[in-house]
Amino acid sequence: IMTSSTGGNVLINVGPTPFGKIAPIFEERLRQMGSWLKVNGEAIYKSVPWKYQNDTINPNVWYTASSDKQSVYASLLVWPSNSTEITLGAPVTTANTQVT
Repeated sequence: IMTSSTGGNVLINVGPTPFGKIAPIFEERLRQMGSWLKVNGEAIYKSVPWKYQNDTINPNVWYTASSDKQSVYASLLVWPSNSTEITLGAPVTTANTQVT
């Protein structure tokens, strides 16, 4: 997510063997990435960097935005173990702000 929030691309360095097969460990990692993208893909696919790359008070939060800039996505690298809530410093809410 840090790469997407800065406008970059991810290089995952997975390729086939000389026999055209994907090693089982790489297959597992690709499947895990696919599972993660099913949940979080909206913050990655067709997203653009937001005006803040990462949060102003929480260094484990990185931002992307939808291409039309109507949605902002906050992605957490680590959820705080001592809390069920996260405080974001960068977004400024208004009366019309919806958080999901």
